[in-house]
Amino acid sequence: MEKNLLINGKLVYPNKLKINKKFNIGLIGSGQMALEYIKVIESFNHKLVAIVSTSNSFSSKKISKKYKISLFKSPYLANKKNKNIDAWIVCPHWKNLKKYLYFFLNTEKPVLIEKSIALSSKELKKISHDKIKKSKIMIAYNRIYYDFLPQLVSNIKRNNLLYIEANIYDTFQKIVSSKGNEIKPHLSRYISSHWVALILKIFDLSNIKILKINKEVLQKLKQGNLVKLKFLLKQKNRKIFLNYTHFPDAPKNHSIKFYFENSLIELSPIETLTTFYKLKFVKNKKINSYKALKASVDTNKKFKPGLRFQYYDFINHFLLKKKSYLKTDLLDLTKIYKICELLQK
Repeated sequence: MEKNLLINGKLVYPNKLKINKKFNIGLIGSGQMALEYIKVIESFNHKLVAIVSTSNSFSSKKISKKYKISLFKSPYLANKKNKNIDAWIVCPHWKNLKKYLYFFLNTEKPVLIEKSIALSSKELKKISHDKIKKSKIMIAYNRIYYDFLPQLVSNIKRNNLLYIEANIYDTFQKIVSSKGNEIKPHLSRYISSHWVALILKIFDLSNIKILKINKEVLQKLKQGNLVKLKFLLKQKNRKIFLNYTHFPDAPKNHSIKFYFENSLIELSPIETLTTFYKLKFVKNKKINSYKALKASVDTNKKFKPGLRFQYYDFINHFLLKKKSYLKTDLLDLTKIYKICELLQK
């Protein structure tokens, strides 16, 4: 199993990632994702110094008491009282992300923030380019930091990639039931943006450009349309096709397949990379078959997959001035949302 990450051309194991300098972190939110981030912050011996929660929930009070830190109603008050906060992690209720995004656009503090799904691609475009360029905002897409990514990108660069097929199965009804009807206009951005972000980042890292996107509604359904997006991609002098099919409420795992001349790489479930090789002709059946070579899985069960490397990349880019090639900024988010919105129109 390859459980490594490629940093500046060198292989680094996730459990060996270290940040020698200590930093003070502010946290917004107190749900499950906040607890996951706290584990990561502690793993680097960084200090949690403030928590913000508008609801003043039991969970936020518990975190405040456990870490002996102040509980604030707003990041403005927290910043005012704690001059020593070096960076923020922002993961509150989805309805509150919009206001926090705008708050951090007007501050100099680095922030790792969950995607603000209440903002559309058109609204994001209204934010001035200069403001985006000056901001220290990184959008949290932990799937981009899965262990398999360097291995996958390396394969795409070295081999003749012919075709990509992505089948994404979203649980729309389940999300609406748990989050309420207010989330319906934002469903494609809430769920699909994870997969679109991953695919786009793989393309960028492999010098693949999107030339064209065609949309086809295969079937109109009450819970959301069955949609296929056909991408025409270019890598150097060759063209590559990607079919991205979006299934609302289908009871299956997500699957992304990369077809090469003599091999196949599959992400299914999305955290697992399986390589198939030795394409061979099956006599009398006229079909091609693949033999599985190995599976590469993020096995560090202590942390949510990709979260520790994402935090490491965030701190390195903004506080240690080591440029990130993986981070997602607001310009990236605009592109991601534009594609997601095609799935719901």
